[in-house]
Amino acid sequence: MKTFVCITLLCVIFSINAVAQTMVIRPAPTANAGMDAYVNYPGSAVLTATGGGSYVWSTGETTSSIKVSPSITTVYTVTVTSSNGCTATDDVTVSVKGSPLQIAVDRSVRTIIKGDFATLSAISSGGTAPYSYVWSTGEVLPSITVSPTVNTYYTVTVTDTQSIATANTIVIVQAKK
Repeated sequence: MKTFVCITLLCVIFSINAVAQTMVIRPAPTANAGMDAYVNYPGSAVLTATGGGSYVWSTGETTSSIKVSPSITTVYTVTVTSSNGCTATDDVTVSVKGSPLQIAVDRSVRTIIKGDFATLSAISSGGTAPYSYVWSTGEVLPSITVSPTVNTYYTVTVTDTQSIATANTIVIVQAKK
């Protein structure tokens, strides 16, 4: 019967049988997940691990190289296993510059009295500026002023240099009092 015991830098193998006891000391694997990486959103990086016979990444993948496309800065861990069963781990950080484009309208429902005006504003964040706006009215500014005579549903689509996001709002018109 063989028992494997891994110590930080050494892998100790005990072999126990009725006749003799032997102890073999072998070096533990050296896990190396590679250099930290930087990507622009949306982007991807190829991570390559070295130092062992088999690999298991925190993503579940079991190859030495993996392609990742994080939307936020993420730490990936690889566990390296040597042929004698000893393991070691290492981490690599993929930092993401920029973030996903997000859009909201200052209020999703607005009530006005017939004949009044309402200002609707698109609030953009993330992504990569500059932003461009297109409202369902055809206007192309971040804020528009409307004076509908009936309940009206408005949509704004925002585009940055790499993606598109859409938000909706409704203006409810009440009869004059």
